Amino acid sequence: MKKHKDKIMNKFINIVFLLLFSFLTINAQDAEKVDPETAKIVAEGDSFLKSGNYDGAVKKYDEALKSSQNYQIYYQKGIALIKLKKLPEATTALKKSLEKNPDNYSVYDVLGKIEYASKDYEAAIEHLQKYVEKEPKASSKQKAKQLISKAYYSMGGQAKVDGNFEKAVELLQKSVAAADYDLAFLKLAEVYTDMGNYEKAIENADKALNSRKTISKGAPYYYKGMAFKKMGDLEKAKENFLLGEKDREYGEQCKYELAKLK
Repeated sequence: MKKHKDKIMNKFINIVFLLLFSFLTINAQDAEKVDPETAKIVAEGDSFLKSGNYDGAVKKYDEALKSSQNYQIYYQKGIALIKLKKLPEATTALKKSLEKNPDNYSVYDVLGKIEYASKDYEAAIEHLQKYVEKEPKASSKQKAKQLISKAYYSMGGQAKVDGNFEKAVELLQKSVAAADYDLAFLKLAEVYTDMGNYEKAIENADKALNSRKTISKGAPYYYKGMAFKKMGDLEKAKENFLLGEKDREYGEQCKYELAKLK
């Protein structure tokens, strides 16, 4: 499990690194003027950054920041800290960069990704929503919305674990409002079943089925079967359990329910 999490984190770090570095390169012409000595120190930091000496890069950027509060130096420091997996420190540096140049709205996207990776979902949602408001490109906005949806889903799942079903529904509804996320629809079906709202459970199981990208096909059928069973419609319950009985994830549960219906 730890290796899997590390793999995900490394993939995230590489994506953010490329995003930030390309953004800096594009906007270099807009950089605040710095004195030649400071520029030399920054260049040394950049050299360390490119060669993988991230600790050395951070030290050089800190040295440069003593004489210049250039927003791009904070950017570069943020990159190095991300590569060092020091995400809280990276967040501080990037927020400082944004403070120095509020027009760099792409930083909101990066901050949101860092906070999502750190499981600070509320902060991630706040920054990603700001990015969505300012980003003109539809495809980029959609990717941010998908991450917002996943953040709400994670919060909703935790609310269910905590036994706060109404809060779970509220958060999961925000998840599917941000993007059609099949896992969120499925979780809503599960929560509504537990709450005894079987019609809503069936409705959301159907939505999970129609928007299916990550879940197995048998999952919505299982929850539909459970809802129909609770409603006393055993024929429809059986019909859905039969549709899900060959599923690799929910097949055994469907078979178990079918056996009880005989």
